[in-house]
Amino acid sequence: MMTWFDSSGPTDWADSLRKLAPSQYDVYHMPWYVKLYETEHRRAECFIFEEGENLYVYPFLRGPIQYKGFEHLSDISSPYGYCGPVSSTCEVGFLSRAADAFEREAMRRGVVAELVKFNPMLGNHVIYGQEGRGYRLTACCQVVYVDLLLEESLRWESQYSHSNRKNINKSVRVGAKAQFGVLPDQWDKFSDLYHKTMEANSAAERYFFSKTYFESLRSLGVDSCEIISVDLDGKCCAAMLVLFGSENIYCHLIGTDRDSMKHGVNNFLHHELIVWAKARGYKNMLIGGGRTNAEDDPLLKFKKNFSNSTKDFFVGERVFNSDAYEKLKSEFQSAGNNVERLLFYRQDGGF
Repeated sequence: MMTWFDSSGPTDWADSLRKLAPSQYDVYHMPWYVKLYETEHRRAECFIFEEGENLYVYPFLRGPIQYKGFEHLSDISSPYGYCGPVSSTCEVGFLSRAADAFEREAMRRGVVAELVKFNPMLGNHVIYGQEGRGYRLTACCQVVYVDLLLEESLRWESQYSHSNRKNINKSVRVGAKAQFGVLPDQWDKFSDLYHKTMEANSAAERYFFSKTYFESLRSLGVDSCEIISVDLDGKCCAAMLVLFGSENIYCHLIGTDRDSMKHGVNNFLHHELIVWAKARGYKNMLIGGGRTNAEDDPLLKFKKNFSNSTKDFFVGERVFNSDAYEKLKSEFQSAGNNVERLLFYRQDGGF
C-alpha cells in the first residue's frame, strides 16, 4: 500500500512513524517539525509504503520550481537538520519496491530532482543509496556526538579535553548557573542571543529564523524541545534550543554573548546539558559539525572537546526527469548563472 500525504488531504503521518521502533526514526521526521519549514511555495509532505509489517516513511518539503517556464515542475528537499527516509527493515527487496513506488509517484507529480539530508545517528543513508538508481551519496562532513551511556567520571577524564575541563571549572568558579526552561522570558532571551550570534557570524539569511518559527516551537511544550541557558551575574549569557528525539537529544540552535565567552560559558552550557540529558535517559547527544567541512574547522574542534565520537553526515542527490533538468540547467546557465549545485535554481541551493 502506498500513501502520499500532501496539502490536498491528511498531512499528519505521526501514527505511521509510531509503528516503527523508537531507534528507527527521530524528531526530524515528525509532521510538526517538517511543517516548521513550510513557506508560501514549499509544503511539508510524506511518502509512505507498506507491505505487510514492513514500513517505509519519507517526509520532505516539496514545491514548484521558481523559474520562468518551469513552474509546473517541482523538487524535493529535506527540512533543516537531519531527515531522509526511514524503514522498519533493511531488506533489499522491500526497499527496492518502496523506491520504485516512490519514483513512479514522484515523476507523476512532476518532481524533477531531490536533495536529502540524512540523520547521522540513524545511519538511514544505507536504505537510500541502492546501486543502479541514479542516486549520489556524499559524506559531507563529520558531526560530533556524545555517548551518554558512559559513566560521568570516565567521560570527564577520557573524553573531555584538558582545556574543556579548565573552562567548565572557570565558569563554576565565577558563579555560572544553568537554567532548564524554567523562566517565563527564557525563549525571548534565547531568541535575542541567537540572532545576535548569527549577526556576529555573518550567517546566511536562512539561519535567521522568524519570530513565528520560535513561537511554533515554544507552543509544542517541553516534551519536544526546551531551552537550556547559563546565567552569570544575573544576565543570560548563553542559551541553546535542544530537540528531543526517541533515544537521542539534538543541539539545535545556540546563542552566546561574546563578552562572556572568556568565562567558558559555552563549555559549561554543553557540559550541563550532557549531565541533564544522561539523567533523563537519553542514549546519545548530537552536538553537530562545523561551519565548513574542513577537519580543522574551529567550531568542529570546539565540539570535539566533549567527545571523540563522530559520524559522517551524508547528503543524497537524485535527478528524476533528466530531460527537464538538463533543459532547465541549460537555460539557467545561458543567463550567466552558476549551476554547480543540484538545486542550482534555488537561492538556498536546498540547504
